[in-house]
Amino acid sequence: MATSNSPLPLSRVPCPHCSETFTARGLKCHMTRKHPSHQPTPRIANNTDFFDILSRLKMNTKTLKRIPKGAKIAAAEALTSTIMNCLNSKNTDDWMNLFLFSYKAFQLPDKTANGPSLTSKVKSNINLDSSNFSWNENRKHHQPKQSDPKTSYAKRAISKLEDGDISGAVRILSSDESFAPFDASTLESLRLKHPTASFQSFSSVPFSNLNSAPFQTCNEDILKAIFSFPSGSAGGIDGLRPQYLKDMVGLQTGAAGLKLVNSLTELANTMLRGAIPPTLCPILFGANLCALRKKDGGIRPIAIGNTFRRLV
Repeated sequence: MATSNSPLPLSRVPCPHCSETFTARGLKCHMTRKHPSHQPTPRIANNTDFFDILSRLKMNTKTLKRIPKGAKIAAAEALTSTIMNCLNSKNTDDWMNLFLFSYKAFQLPDKTANGPSLTSKVKSNINLDSSNFSWNENRKHHQPKQSDPKTSYAKRAISKLEDGDISGAVRILSSDESFAPFDASTLESLRLKHPTASFQSFSSVPFSNLNSAPFQTCNEDILKAIFSFPSGSAGGIDGLRPQYLKDMVGLQTGAAGLKLVNSLTELANTMLRGAIPPTLCPILFGANLCALRKKDGGIRPIAIGNTFRRLV
């Protein structure tokens, strides 16, 4: 029986990644030592910080190419909710949750012998609150490995064939181009080809009638546009692959897919009205640059824009 001089028992909380329990301080130490790749996303102070986070996620986080069949409905419902939160609240944090969605929900899980099924893992990720989304900030940036060009072409072609992109596989095998080195020289070459635009350059853009009603789209147009994306199309800086949209609005998702189409139509019409928060425009309307080295030594940049912008 406890007396007035007996120490009170400290409350213990379970680790979200294993079965052990700890005090609040002990859990923090345990997470740092045992689960360094599962630290909560730091609070984003401004748009520049968030752009930097997305850039690192793009380089360091591998995502699934297809959504597992059993997780498509849950994914469609979650993305619909995330989009509608953006449109209804006008809160920048909600838009950040949208841009983090693919990395949170579809990140490629670690290969473990007795781990949960891929469908279970994706569903678990979808239900994870974005404020607790985990990623490893200290992971080294990915750099393309220098390997035999023939081997590299073969691997890339096989990857395209797995995506169902036959023409893309043929294009790779018949091309003389390879990935440019991941270094300062390549970055400078890309900057020379894509200089920063000045504000004055926009002042000469003609506007025929600022009072005219913007074009607005409908569900049928959105569906047609989604399925017009070529197989194996890459995602932009937010990691959202066009294939994810195909998986989530297909016949298998039923009512959940239809609701997602409705939300995508509302998002598209919001973009067409120019009602996107200005601070998010560099992310939504920007693009990743993939540098290819030409046979003559030059650089050919490939721009991969945000899937929502490409959809519109």
